[in-house]
Amino acid sequence: IYLFQHLGTKDGLYETTVHSIQQDAKGFLWLNFRTLIQRYDGHRFVNFLPGNVLPEGNIRAMLIDKKNRLWLLSGDALLGYLDPNSLKYQPVKVNIPKGFNPIVTNMYVNRHDQIMLVWDKQGFITCNAESGMADEKYNPFTLPAGWEPMHILQDEEYNYWIGATGGLVKYNSAK
Repeated sequence: IYLFQHLGTKDGLYETTVHSIQQDAKGFLWLNFRTLIQRYDGHRFVNFLPGNVLPEGNIRAMLIDKKNRLWLLSGDALLGYLDPNSLKYQPVKVNIPKGFNPIVTNMYVNRHDQIMLVWDKQGFITCNAESGMADEKYNPFTLPAGWEPMHILQDEEYNYWIGATGGLVKYNSAK
């Protein structure tokens, strides 16, 4: 037997299409609806709107890191994080590499708690939260020419796996 509970718009859900879900350290669920995010405490939903607490633009991606920061990628390449406790948003400067499309396609967090932004088939940059900047100079490695990334994952042994246009690339930072 499988038990499910359905929550819909009549229960306070903003809309029926949830693009991503994250859970913070206190157990709150954060739901991404592109045009806003909601926090759910198990009983009620609270809306957070762009231009109010959040930056302008649609929320393209959402992640929670080990420091319990809710990272948000919005607009074309607007990056920042929301502190789930204080509900204060901190923007991060994104230095888009020359020739890159302004639209970031993916966002990942690595084992060092760094946010990595990937431009589909173009490249990636890494965020250094202490500097308040995401830039190529913070990248942990440089991909060989012709290996344009689409996805990045770092495994438990700290190897990076890069899904690229030419196949799967493994980067072993220890070797």
